[in-house]
Amino acid sequence: MLMVLRYIQALIQSSKSHNQFVEYSFPKNEGQQPQLKKSYAATVNNGKWILGTGLYLDDIDANVLKYNNKLIQSRNNQIQTVIILSIILSLLSIVVIVLVASRITKPITRMAKALDDMC
Repeated sequence: MLMVLRYIQALIQSSKSHNQFVEYSFPKNEGQQPQLKKSYAATVNNGKWILGTGLYLDDIDANVLKYNNKLIQSRNNQIQTVIILSIILSLLSIVVIVLVASRITKPITRMAKALDDMC
C-alpha cells in the first residue's frame, strides 16, 4: 500500500509541475510480478481535480508487434498479387505478340511463295 501511495504522490507532483509522465513498476494483477508502467496525470477544473491514466509498456509492445505483423502480412499479400498479375500480363503479352507476328508474317510468306512460283 505504501508503494501505491508513492506512485500516486509522484503522479500528483507531475500533474502540478508541467504535466510529465511517470514511469514505475506495478503488478497488473494482485500476486503478479511488477511490470513497467507509464502514467500521466493532469490537473483539471483549475487544479481542483487531478485526472490520471496509465499503460503497461508490455501491452503497448504487444500491440505494436501485432500491428507490425499485420503490416508485414499485408505487404506480402500485395507483393504476391503484383507478382501474379505480372505473370498473367506477361503471358497475355506473349499471346498477343505471337498473334500479331503471325498476322504480319503470313502475308509476307504467301507473297514470297507466290514470287518463288513465278520464277
